[in-house]
Amino acid sequence: MEKEQNRGVRQYIDRYAFHSLKQKPFQSWLLGIFAALVAFSVFTGTLLGSSMRSGIGRMKERLGADLMIVPAGQQEKTEKLLLTGNPEFSYLSRGLEKVAKNTKGVDKTTSQFYFSSVSADCCSTRVQLIAFDPETDFAVLPWLNREEMEKTKNGQVLIGADVIPQSDHRIKFYGQEHPVAGKLSRTATGLDQSVFMTRDTMNRILRDAKKKGFHFLSPEDKGKVSAVLIKAEEGTSLDKIETTIAKKATAEGEDIDIVRTQKVIGTVSAQYDFFDQVIRFLEGVLMIVSSLMLFLIFSFSFRERKKEFAVLRIVGVTTRRIRRLTRTQGVLISLIGGLGGIITGAVILFPFRVLISDALKVPLITPPVLFVAGVALVALLITILLGAAAADIATRTLGRAETYFTLREGE
Repeated sequence: MEKEQNRGVRQYIDRYAFHSLKQKPFQSWLLGIFAALVAFSVFTGTLLGSSMRSGIGRMKERLGADLMIVPAGQQEKTEKLLLTGNPEFSYLSRGLEKVAKNTKGVDKTTSQFYFSSVSADCCSTRVQLIAFDPETDFAVLPWLNREEMEKTKNGQVLIGADVIPQSDHRIKFYGQEHPVAGKLSRTATGLDQSVFMTRDTMNRILRDAKKKGFHFLSPEDKGKVSAVLIKAEEGTSLDKIETTIAKKATAEGEDIDIVRTQKVIGTVSAQYDFFDQVIRFLEGVLMIVSSLMLFLIFSFSFRERKKEFAVLRIVGVTTRRIRRLTRTQGVLISLIGGLGGIITGAVILFPFRVLISDALKVPLITPPVLFVAGVALVALLITILLGAAAADIATRTLGRAETYFTLREGE
């Protein structure tokens, strides 16, 4: 009988807590906003940090090459291609691939040809087109299964994670449609906005472009490439390789730049470290400020209700149950506000991921759904605990006043 009575009292207190919040909408909204800020900061801060770490890790894996030989003056544009996918095309002699291959310390070499489509009726979209050599490639093919490799060799193309094909799984360039052999996994780099193909397929596209009135340099006509990719032997000094290749290229009459991919990754990593520190600092500040504001607003709200609490004490409601009442209110407000903060964070992060990545100049890879759900749950639990703690501390502070003197205040 006593257990049923206690259960009934708890249910009454829970209902009373909810109705009390409805009676003070302004204070409830204010508390909910600060609870939302706590959840928002934990959710977005954790996901941004994780997305940046994953993006840099994937970037290291996918770049493949240690060095890239590019025409003189094209180093910055090549780095931009890797990071943002901005279409730029530049050319040098394909003979440099042989020069690099014969350099001591070089394990593998391959060449690529860059070319951009145009945003017009003739093309599905404006993207960077990258032609690779299936015989020597070590940057693209390792990420494909055997079926995709064979399809690509037979004239089909591969698309980056952000390239959207037509409904029939084809993509059009200069009036001709090309079947899509597969879609590469996300790298959070400019490669996600690129289309990959063999040299034969690229030459077909260039011929189609010429028929449409677009005249571009063709690798089959001039024997040109945009970049030579180099994989160094384990433990070899990249400085020595760079110096040797630069001397050989000068002797061949070629004016080149050499891009060190680790330098690009190092720049991105430094940017990640900076933004990660800023995000963690802002996350900490938001949590501290929001927690203090929750305590202050609860304290102000409960002081206004001192007589209400005193009456509850007189009719037999214990201090423990009053604290349960206020904690329940803290939990309800934190739950609603926390859900709002998490939803707001998700609406900002996921649809605008590419824009955020471009603005920060740091690659972002969205974590798996289970990880996102786990972060959301942790953010919600932290928010609820902080809200309940703030309400409980405010109640303890208020509870020091004697019931009789509370009722006599204002007479």
